[in-house]
Amino acid sequence: MTITNLLRFPGIDCPKEVLTGNMILDSYLIKVDQLLLGSGLIRLPYLLELRDHLEEYRERFMEDGFSEDEAAKATVDKLDNPVLYSKPQRSRVLRRFVQIIASMTVVVILFGFCLNLLEGMSITESIVMGWPCKLVCILLVAWFLTFAYPTKVLPTCLGPGGTFTVAYPKRTIILSFVVILVCLALLAECVFRIIGVNFNIPYTRELSASASVLSVAFIILLLIYVLLKCIVRRYQVSPQELTISKCFGSTDVPWGNIDKLTSVGERHSWLPLKWYWRDVYILAYRDVSGKTKKVLIPSEMENYDQLILIIREKLGLPKV
Repeated sequence: MTITNLLRFPGIDCPKEVLTGNMILDSYLIKVDQLLLGSGLIRLPYLLELRDHLEEYRERFMEDGFSEDEAAKATVDKLDNPVLYSKPQRSRVLRRFVQIIASMTVVVILFGFCLNLLEGMSITESIVMGWPCKLVCILLVAWFLTFAYPTKVLPTCLGPGGTFTVAYPKRTIILSFVVILVCLALLAECVFRIIGVNFNIPYTRELSASASVLSVAFIILLLIYVLLKCIVRRYQVSPQELTISKCFGSTDVPWGNIDKLTSVGERHSWLPLKWYWRDVYILAYRDVSGKTKKVLIPSEMENYDQLILIIREKLGLPKV
C-alpha cells in the first residue's frame, strides 16, 4: 500500500454516491477524488458539493440548447483544472493533521512533566524520557483522527428556519472526556500527596505539599477548564440572533449587537504557526448591559465556515 493510499484509507476508490451516471462528469469527479485526502467519508462531502455544482452547470447549458453530452463537456471545460478543487481540501486536511500532532504533543509533554515532577525527576528527564514510543502513538492517533475518522459524514444543511449549530466535532469531545478522566486521576494523586497519602513510594508530608505538587495541581485544573470549554462551547445560528453557549449558561446576541470580527493571526502577527492562527477569529459583541465581550471561534469547529461567512455578511465585510 502506497503512502497516498494510506492517507485515503478506508474507502480508497471514489464513493459511488457521488457518481451522476454521465461518463464525462463522472470522469471529472474521479479525477478530483484521486487528488483528495482522507477516507471515503471524509472526501464524500467535498465530492457531493462538487457534483451539485456540476449538475447545476449542466442543467444551465441544456437550457441553452446543448445536448446532454455537450452540456457535460461544457461544464467540465468551465470548471477546468481538477487541482483547483482538490487543493483547498488537501490543505485543510494536512493542517488538521499538524494541529492534532501539535495539540497532542503539548498534552503529552504536560502529562509527562506532571507525572515525572511528582516522582522527583528533572524537567529534562520528564521531557526526553520515552519519546520514541510517544511519537509513534501521537502519529498513529493523528493519522486516524485526520485521515480515517470523518469530522462530518454529509454536508450540513440549514435547519428549520435557517438555523444550524457550530460546535466541536464528536471526536474532539470524546478525546476531551478521556483526557479529563486522566487529569482527574492525576489531580487525585496530587491531593493524596498533599494530605500525606502515597501508594507508590515513601516520602514525607513536607515533600508532598511542596510547590511542585501544587504546580502540577494548578496545571491539571487549568487543562480541565480548557477541555470543558471545548465540550460545552457551541454557537446556535438563527436568522434573528447568535446564541453562544459557555461553561456557565448561554447568551443570546442579536446580529445588530455584533461589533467586530478579527483574525488572531492578523491581530498578533508574532504568533508561531501563522497558517493556523489566520483562521482563528475573535468575535466582539455587546451583551444586554451594553458591555463588550469577546469569544474565540476556532477553525476546528463544525460549520465554522458557514458561521464566519454569515458574520462577515452581517458586518458588511468582503468574502474571503
